Amino acid sequence: MTVPNRLSLAKIANWTKNFIVVWGIGMAIFTTIATFIFSIARNEIADFASDFLRLDRLATGEQIARLELRLDQLGAQIDEVTGENGYLIVRIRQSYVLEPVLVGEAVTVRYLMRRTARGADCVFISATPLFRDIRDIAFPGEALTPPIQIGTQFQRIQTVYQPPDHLIPGRVEITVALRYECDGQPAFDEIPPLTFELTEAPR
Repeated sequence: MTVPNRLSLAKIANWTKNFIVVWGIGMAIFTTIATFIFSIARNEIADFASDFLRLDRLATGEQIARLELRLDQLGAQIDEVTGENGYLIVRIRQSYVLEPVLVGEAVTVRYLMRRTARGADCVFISATPLFRDIRDIAFPGEALTPPIQIGTQFQRIQTVYQPPDHLIPGRVEITVALRYECDGQPAFDEIPPLTFELTEAPR
């Protein structure tokens, strides 16, 4: 009985050896073919992976920086349009001069205004009214109302200005130059123009 057992073990060992050899050759051939195919199609594979993973949509650091800069610029443009880049916002269509205004009299103006976030902590120092008549020259007047510190909610503010004596009767435009102190530094803003009719006093 020993002879058949020895033959069986020898066969098994031989088969195992042949299998390992064939498997090794097969893997070597497969690796060679796979390497060859990859070397040819690696660009196509990379493009497929990029499309599949949407790598082209991932922003680089430089792209993110450009986007942040663009957003800052857009924010600055919005602030400029809305007036938030200044210190005061005036709803000029809801503001007006009390008329009639006679030559030599003070001018009373009612504004609807509020501070911006930028100007919220600033201190209002002074206002200088500038009057323009038909000559289109800005003549300074005098603010008779003491400086009023307002908040960031719209308020109705009444101010009184004394125009210069030499204005020509007719349509007159008034703008107001404002001076603030913000963090210890001077800052300036301007109230948009309003117009009124300057009338000669009856004789």
